[in-house]
Amino acid sequence: MAKKRKISIIGLARSGIAAAELALSDGFEVFLSDSAENPQTVDACRKLSAKGASYELGGHTEKVLDADIIVVSPGVPLNIPIIEKARRAGIPVISEIEFAYRHSQGKIIAVTGSNGKSTTATLISRIFS
Repeated sequence: MAKKRKISIIGLARSGIAAAELALSDGFEVFLSDSAENPQTVDACRKLSAKGASYELGGHTEKVLDADIIVVSPGVPLNIPIIEKARRAGIPVISEIEFAYRHSQGKIIAVTGSNGKSTTATLISRIFS
């Protein structure tokens, strides 16, 4: 029997929760970590825990490092100590967009930048319609 892949997700706003849902549906053993402990994160963790995830709130402990990969939400600074430790330990640290991309079967057109994303995305959509 194959060893279950482990993933830690740091940051439980919308994208972190979505990454957790994707990881659970793909059979990962999921660990969630958020520095906040507010009603929204508590509620999200309870729901994800019912689906098999484990979690910690109020800070990031060494438990985050017991993972094959770490997904970091966009609101989390990449220079926090636990992420630096993960990198030193050789654990891949990726964004939630990268994680979702790895699960995509289709072709992707990505639009990034500070200005003009909506206009460019609309133009691309119309070209392909």
